[in-house]
Amino acid sequence: MNWEVRQKYNHNTRGNEKSEQYDAPKHYSQWNHPADALEMKEKREGREYAVEMYTDGRKSSGGVGSGIAIFENNHLSLQLMYRLADECSNKAEQLAIVKALEKLRDFRHLQGLQRSAAVRTDSKITLDAIANPRNHQHLVEQIREVRSLEKDNWSIHFTWVKAHNDNLGNEIADQLAKNAASR
Repeated sequence: MNWEVRQKYNHNTRGNEKSEQYDAPKHYSQWNHPADALEMKEKREGREYAVEMYTDGRKSSGGVGSGIAIFENNHLSLQLMYRLADECSNKAEQLAIVKALEKLRDFRHLQGLQRSAAVRTDSKITLDAIANPRNHQHLVEQIREVRSLEKDNWSIHFTWVKAHNDNLGNEIADQLAKNAASR
């Protein structure tokens, strides 16, 4: 199995982009125009995706972490975890999606119909935040920048998965988030 685990610690989520801190609201001049709003495309049952990305966030007494499990053609190909400053688990969920979408750019070898991806999260709050055009938090806006991937012919769908329901991808992402939070 070809996979790697990357650990980044103390990923702060307050402030601004220059300080590597991410959840401050964007200035209104940087908001997407309403006509360019992200259309939430839910995963279609029965459709196969070349890339499936499971994301999770966790807050524990030890800290806050994000975990990502990426499968290519149903094979686990990449595992990532990030430790965050003491923030809420929703920010960890959002950061996991941002980082997963950034990694999708590394799948340049996929062409044509192979450029399909499903982002799976167990956070309904995060999916609702992405779909809410009035939410302009920086991480939410970064997720909405998925449009740049769509311009490269990626078809990306988002879906909610039930947590702790024997879903391998979700369980791996959960364990990675737990490990990152406890470091």
